[in-house]
Amino acid sequence: MIRNKILGLTLAVATAAVLAPNVALAEDPNHQTPLAQCTSNNGTPVSVSQMIARLKGNAPIANDNSYQDLSQAKLDDLAAGVGYLLNGQSNLALPKLTSAGFSACWASMVSSAGSDTVLIYDRDALFTDADGNTLSNGRSFMVFKRGETWPTNPINLSVPHTVDEANISEMASAALRDQPQHVYSAVFSGVDRCNSTTNSDDNGTTSECNNHYKKSDMAHRWDNTSTTVLGSALTDFQVMHDELRQYSPDSFNLQLHGMGGTDSAGFEMSNSNPNATNGSLNDAVARAHQAYSAALLQVIPTSQTAERTKHTTCTAYQNSAGVDVAITDRSPRRCGVNSDQGQRDRADGNGDRWLHLEISTYIRANHRDAIQNAFAAIRDE
Repeated sequence: MIRNKILGLTLAVATAAVLAPNVALAEDPNHQTPLAQCTSNNGTPVSVSQMIARLKGNAPIANDNSYQDLSQAKLDDLAAGVGYLLNGQSNLALPKLTSAGFSACWASMVSSAGSDTVLIYDRDALFTDADGNTLSNGRSFMVFKRGETWPTNPINLSVPHTVDEANISEMASAALRDQPQHVYSAVFSGVDRCNSTTNSDDNGTTSECNNHYKKSDMAHRWDNTSTTVLGSALTDFQVMHDELRQYSPDSFNLQLHGMGGTDSAGFEMSNSNPNATNGSLNDAVARAHQAYSAALLQVIPTSQTAERTKHTTCTAYQNSAGVDVAITDRSPRRCGVNSDQGQRDRADGNGDRWLHLEISTYIRANHRDAIQNAFAAIRDE
């Protein structure tokens, strides 16, 4: 497994030390239950943002073919561990997480001194061998807030392509840092979507990974026909989503993607429903679309015409005057119809709490924090 050298060099500056798994248990001052503190390999405490950066930088790269699914027993242990930890039962969570190959630690997003944020991650993913090759197994990781009761309609950010879509994970980390009143959790993939050479069961059209989704793509493991038979989650990424949905049934899942290639300026917002009809101005997609577009128009220069005008959605909605707006005119359309997590939410009756967002390379590079202006609108606050 060859480490991404460029990311590794960048992260070495950010973290200053190679991060290591947490061994000693610390006391969580909020819950008075044992949980590990996020630390470097020399025992120096670090922030959750630093941990996320290291996990991304150490993730297995494309065509390495090192990713393997967890066994069903480990997925079951992971589900139990995540569920226990979300409910503050660290003593029950830690053995289950360990059995599944995961660890948990606390800090804050910006400081090692806090304990308001929890990270669940693969303890091997922080290391490289003597030759600089990653020891990561490509496991997903998740972050969530603790120490207080979650509000109505919190937002979970879903990042299925952490490694291969530039600035997406940084957008999610910044949102966790800057918008704690809205964003309470995030799930990140820990592997390049094209790492595996084995095709997934998703036969949707893609220009990625030699024109077929791979089993290392956390958003595209099954096809639409399987949504009537939910069964067990196939990946750690889906397990984490399922446990968050169970813990907070009224939460919104906002899945962040980067788009490139043909007709990829601006952004495209969707509820991923292939059978959707025109929506209401009060729908989450409409609220988010309007808020995000307005925020971007405040910061994108007028010279960037396409980036200012290509603010589309796959489901038209009517404005206050009863006029249809924002009908997509893209080719290809980027509606997220085949997103596993969206299919799961729709099959479970949570389709109105699912949003899929594709963002241009330009916006991700230059205005990545503008998305934060949409969070209150998504929650209808």
